[in-house]
Amino acid sequence: MKFPLKDIRWLLVLGAAVSVIILSFLTLTGISAVYAGKLAFQVRGSPDQAAINQFAASVSRRLMPWLQCGFALLAAYQVARRSAAAATLNGVLTGVTAGLLGLAIALAF
Repeated sequence: MKFPLKDIRWLLVLGAAVSVIILSFLTLTGISAVYAGKLAFQVRGSPDQAAINQFAASVSRRLMPWLQCGFALLAAYQVARRSAAAATLNGVLTGVTAGLLGLAIALAF
């Protein structure tokens, strides 16, 4: 089965891949904010910034790959659903692009 490159919806694929990365970072930011709020209520004041940074780093290492995989699956499903021709190829390209973007960001930082 051949799919010409004209059937690939590049803008939709790239947009979905970028949204996967953004959503995973926003989710981790929200989790860290909830933890910081919990610490602030415990000490009834300004929380320890070192504890928040340590929590964010440990959670990020464990949770970021899982978040990216989950969001990539959802994004690939949505892209494939919106693509009439070459739906499978569009979905696969979304997942691959999201994975490569995540890898590039992980290597950069």
